[in-house]
Amino acid sequence: MTNSATQHLRLNPLDHFPPSNYNFFVKYFPIKDGVTTDEVFDVIHQSIRRLFRELPYLSGRVWEESPDTPGWRQGQLEIRYNTDDFEGDKPLRHLSKRYLDPEDLGFTFEDLRETGFPLDAFEDEQLIGAGLLPRYEDGPDCFIARANFLPGALLLVSGTQHAVCDGTSYFDVAKVWAGHCEALQMPGSPLPKPIPVESADRALLDDIWEKEGTKVPMDKVEPISWHLLDLQRPGSPRPEAAKSLKILAKDSMKAGSFYISPDKFSALRKYCKDTSSGTSRISGNDALTALVWRGMLKAKYKAGLAAGRIKPTDSHHQARLFAPVDGRPNISESQALPMQYLGNLFFVHIIRQPLLTLVGADEAGTSLGDVAETIRTVADKATHKALQDAYTLAKKVDDLNKIRLNRGHTPGSLDVVISSFLMFPYQDVKWGDRVFANGGVPYALRPLMRRFSRASQFCFVMPRRATGGVEFILTLYEDEMQLLLEDEEFSTWAQLYSF
Repeated sequence: MTNSATQHLRLNPLDHFPPSNYNFFVKYFPIKDGVTTDEVFDVIHQSIRRLFRELPYLSGRVWEESPDTPGWRQGQLEIRYNTDDFEGDKPLRHLSKRYLDPEDLGFTFEDLRETGFPLDAFEDEQLIGAGLLPRYEDGPDCFIARANFLPGALLLVSGTQHAVCDGTSYFDVAKVWAGHCEALQMPGSPLPKPIPVESADRALLDDIWEKEGTKVPMDKVEPISWHLLDLQRPGSPRPEAAKSLKILAKDSMKAGSFYISPDKFSALRKYCKDTSSGTSRISGNDALTALVWRGMLKAKYKAGLAAGRIKPTDSHHQARLFAPVDGRPNISESQALPMQYLGNLFFVHIIRQPLLTLVGADEAGTSLGDVAETIRTVADKATHKALQDAYTLAKKVDDLNKIRLNRGHTPGSLDVVISSFLMFPYQDVKWGDRVFANGGVPYALRPLMRRFSRASQFCFVMPRRATGGVEFILTLYEDEMQLLLEDEEFSTWAQLYSF
């Protein structure tokens, strides 16, 4: 075998926007009777090798680019990879395995299933060894996975480095991986149809900007574009201080998984449209976001009153919602960008509202529909022009570290992050039925939340199931979570699935 040269892939400006975290999710697979863990592990191992052959950069590491590189600027990141790392038959460093003992854990896979695959069953470190927030000077892997075996089951954890993939492209990569995993279990079957070459082209956003960007100077860019990157516009008031995402709270919040049935999800959207005083369209995601945001804030408000942290007269308190928004649909009017673009292409809506306008109709007379209307009004500002001008800011900033979304949404604050993958078709993707039961479809998909529960007040809206039901996972402190469960408005639509 000849040694191949190390490849250098420069990341584009928007790849520098997210924090340095991994996106870790765990898939709960039942294993077919008579199939050994070695057989399962071999399938997973070889499917990752095939994934790397299709997307070689995933086998690499993220590094800070050398200042000697032509076109370098402060904070510039790159991926370095070498095809020798995954060709041949040597074990991949990206995949490890662990055997979990039910006697040590105190439960079996069937126990997990019967209790709704609870989020608090494991510490993150039991299922994946890598840290959540690595340093780029240490060269974190673009992709890592661990196969955790319980008798009769596989708990497959995988993560992509956030500079490499945003949440949407994480699921796109996982679908490609699943396709290879399924093909391996059907001898003689063709390889999955490869994704378009331009989907992995890190220069594509620059090409689109050259053709479609407004080329407005930075000092003429409208405020909305600055807000989409959470940047301070010159001359604007300095934003309130916030702790870094890397500073973890001493006490962990509790994560809960909730479910809304298909009928109730449709009814929730109609209810928000009927109770809104505006004329804007309200999507199902707007309605769900309004329900979750107000539910979390009402619980935090009541808990704060009981603990003396908040007074009834504190109407000046501002609540902020950080809502990541996918730029794929609107970044190119000529449709030059494939919807399966595999890099980072998200921005963030920051919605500010006085606390007392959110905590309920009995306090301020604000309907749930009006909250959804506010969310929709802000979302509609992310036009093609606004996104292109935000990309101008990312291209022209002198230090790419300045655009990293490092402001914390710390436990105890009035900040909430709601990240929605509602419309992404993923939960029923098949991974092959020779080694896996249930037709090769995992019983459940869960984010790893233990560390998130000390870093950020967060809600993941999971990809919608084929049945139309919606599952979401959020974090609150114990007293706040109890108040959320007692909230009449929230419980009208959502039911607790598991903790």
